[in-house]
Amino acid sequence: MNKNERPLYSLSVSEFSELLNDVIQDKTSKPDSKEIIISRQRIDGMRNLALFLDRSLPTVQKLKNEGKIPYYNAGNKVFFYSDEVINALKTGV
Repeated sequence: MNKNERPLYSLSVSEFSELLNDVIQDKTSKPDSKEIIISRQRIDGMRNLALFLDRSLPTVQKLKNEGKIPYYNAGNKVFFYSDEVINALKTGV
């Protein structure tokens, strides 16, 4: 059983100090690249996509038609997922 699995009261002072230092290093270490977490929301229709992106309706229609943003069809309705749209525009896919 290692020190991470033992109760705190059973650790020696040096083991506790080492464990505490490990936790502090994990919390303060920064990843190499900044990661932005984008919540996923469904965007129904071209007008709502235009509002979401703050772009004109013809501009978002062009992005969709050129395949620059992923979209889905449900019958005659079109919808998008916000995280996929933002990632596609970031990567230029």
